Amino acid sequence: MKRPYIHKVASNLKSPCPDGAPWTLELGPKTLLVGGNTSHKSSVIQSLELAFAGSADDVVGRSAVRDAALLLTLAPADSLGVTGYLTDDTVATYLAKREGGVSSRPSHAGPGEESLVHRQVRSVMGGSVATQRKAFLRWTSLGVQLEDILAQLPTELHAVYKDLAEHLGHGATPVETLLSVIAYCEKRVRDLNKEVRGAQTVIDKISSGMTKKPSQEEYDNLKIAVDDAQALLEEAIKHESAVESYNLSKENHETSSEKLSLANTAVQDWQNEVTRLKTELEQARQSLGERPEQAVHSLANLKWAIDNGVESCPTCSTAIGKDHIQTCHTFYEQTLQNWDQQNAALLQSIDDYTASLHEAVLTHHSWVQEVHKLQLMNDIANQSLNEKSPPAEIKDLPSVDECRKRLADLRETFETTRVAAHDWNQLLNAKRTGEALLKDKISYNNLASAANVAVGKVLTEQVDCFCANVTSYLPDKWDFRIVLKDGKSDVFRMGLMRDGRLHSALSGVEWVSVTTAIAMTICDNLNSNIPVLLVPEDRAWDGVTLAAVMRGYCEFDGQVVIASTVKPAGRIPKGWTIVEMDQVTADWTQGEEATPAPEADPVVEEVKAEEPPTPVVKKPKRRRRKVSKETAEIMSGMGYTVMDIRYMSKQTAADIMQHSYGSDKLTINEDGTYTLAEKELPPAPV
Repeated sequence: MKRPYIHKVASNLKSPCPDGAPWTLELGPKTLLVGGNTSHKSSVIQSLELAFAGSADDVVGRSAVRDAALLLTLAPADSLGVTGYLTDDTVATYLAKREGGVSSRPSHAGPGEESLVHRQVRSVMGGSVATQRKAFLRWTSLGVQLEDILAQLPTELHAVYKDLAEHLGHGATPVETLLSVIAYCEKRVRDLNKEVRGAQTVIDKISSGMTKKPSQEEYDNLKIAVDDAQALLEEAIKHESAVESYNLSKENHETSSEKLSLANTAVQDWQNEVTRLKTELEQARQSLGERPEQAVHSLANLKWAIDNGVESCPTCSTAIGKDHIQTCHTFYEQTLQNWDQQNAALLQSIDDYTASLHEAVLTHHSWVQEVHKLQLMNDIANQSLNEKSPPAEIKDLPSVDECRKRLADLRETFETTRVAAHDWNQLLNAKRTGEALLKDKISYNNLASAANVAVGKVLTEQVDCFCANVTSYLPDKWDFRIVLKDGKSDVFRMGLMRDGRLHSALSGVEWVSVTTAIAMTICDNLNSNIPVLLVPEDRAWDGVTLAAVMRGYCEFDGQVVIASTVKPAGRIPKGWTIVEMDQVTADWTQGEEATPAPEADPVVEEVKAEEPPTPVVKKPKRRRRKVSKETAEIMSGMGYTVMDIRYMSKQTAADIMQHSYGSDKLTINEDGTYTLAEKELPPAPV
């Protein structure tokens, strides 16, 4: 076996070992786990799945379980660890832990999900007919080229298909690109359906309550009418402004003249008031008479003498003494007080007249200034009025208010017309958009339909070879077939041929055998460096069928692990390792290392079982031979079919390359050898 596989696995999953210690088990490329329902067969299989893909099947009825918390329920403690040792000296590991009741993210290092091909097959078989057709197209058509696909499409679709394939098919095979184009077109059809419905909604919304579509002439005439009404309003405003300006100038002149007259009157009145106050003030002062000035001066001299302690008379320097000086000071002081008391009322009148006179003078002065200002304004108003003449009356000119109302009415009508025209344009654009979307939808739908037809045609061309390869992994006399057409309808039915008819209602064992053989055929196209693991479901095998199935799987280049409660009838098929799980579990429980049965052909007691009915096949199965992937590519380039390549022997391939035999020069026999075609002799000359 060229492909690497796990030859040893260590795990504590469902460990029966003392203290939950990890158990270990040696495996072969083809391993049969035989034991009762509690012999930990599933523990081995789930551990292998975790090592390969980081997920396990058949956990609380679920497949491909990655939930660490759920997987940790299969471990005896807070840690679940699996280690798989591969024959290429690499290691696949899985580790999940729980700390403080919380599961951490598990770590995994292994080949990956693509190594468990049987999962893909089971998922596809549970899908729709379209899903099954597309999946089998991928699996059966690895040799299909772009030209093969274009040959199945209408010529008018070639350009658009190539364009989409170029954008969607980077790094993909032509068939994967075809499926991508179909998926893209179908998605575009769905999206365009929504857009078409949206466009129709817009059309319906715009259409509701729409008025008659205005003509371009109506629109243009209304626009001209609005412009004319605007011009008329501006003319009315201009004329009214001129009238108001003239009237205002006239009013201003009259007002300024009136104000000037009033100001001149005020100036004269206040001039008279100033004259009156001056006369009355002069009369009061004359009535008052002179204040005794000698007493004033003497009192001042005597106060100085008292303040400075002088004993001589301050006037004549006679030594009269301080008492005499004080007596004289008192006399003159009393004299002045008597005069002030006698003339107090008259003095108050003089003060009042003086204050009133001062205020009257200021007021008179302010009115004089006001007269100067008003005189200037009056001169300006008079000049302005003289420069203007009354504006001429314009006949039939409406008032500004009338012009404004007329303009507003026309604008409202014009706006209604403009909105109606806009709505009609929007409606037409929406209709054009909807038509374009519908056209695109039809185009994508046509391409999707044509591409789906191409899928059926390509699948039909490739399916016979694929079925032959699947049949080669099944027990002798089992003939696997796929039906793609039922009349004119596209279908997808697969099963085993019996009595010339396709039987799709297979038993559990038959179904498991067929799906596993399909997975093996798919694995043949994977890189030989990629490990693969196939685990047929446990379907209550009987010994005879189990032996036949094991023999069919012998040629598969990959690891197979089967769980069964019975042993195969007859001899153990070559290359298979038998593990007695009941004994292994007992050894684990006692802490001993498990030892698998050797790879050999010992005679095993035949389990009596009813022989299943023998199906009738159309042709005997050919023995399969293998050539390398590189050689297969060379053979394909030389024109050999996939069927020929799969069955030709290595020696046949070597001879073909050495002698450059084209596919038209020989025939590949069922045993892998070849027969050269007879050389055609030239015809007799004419």
